[in-house]
Amino acid sequence: IILLGRVNGNPSGRIPAIQACLPVETPDDRLIEEIKRWLAAAPSADTPKKRLGTLLLVDDDQKFCEILQGFLELKGFSVFTAGTGEEALGCLAEHAPAVVLLDLKMPGMDGVLTLKHIRMRKPNLPVIIVTNSDEEHAKQEAVVLGSHDYLLKPFNFDYLETILLTRIFA
Repeated sequence: IILLGRVNGNPSGRIPAIQACLPVETPDDRLIEEIKRWLAAAPSADTPKKRLGTLLLVDDDQKFCEILQGFLELKGFSVFTAGTGEEALGCLAEHAPAVVLLDLKMPGMDGVLTLKHIRMRKPNLPVIIVTNSDEEHAKQEAVVLGSHDYLLKPFNFDYLETILLTRIFA
């Protein structure tokens, strides 16, 4: 009896490898134990992928955050969310993200003021503005404060992924 499985180091996962070899007369309970042992050691579909980087998503629109977080996690990013600027500054200290996605229009501390605080704490941290606001004044102020990009909602998620990968691995 031969148990086949994927080799962990095989990038394509197409070439099977012998995981166990048992004599034909192996009792069923021993065979079941061996299969269980092999399954416990094999990476499962639930095993998290290698993470590409940690992101902080700051937006007061909870539904938007859930959708974008789901997309980004499927793509391999770790995502923390904050609904306010104040909450974002707490997350910034706690999680050390590689990139911040920041909305401009939020209750309390708006995105521009949040960006000012981020610049004081982490001057080189990439910040990408993701907003509904197409106000030229806000856009110019965000650029002056060092935002790395300005995406107007709705935007192409694949384009955002490209920008994120560029910022993280640049």
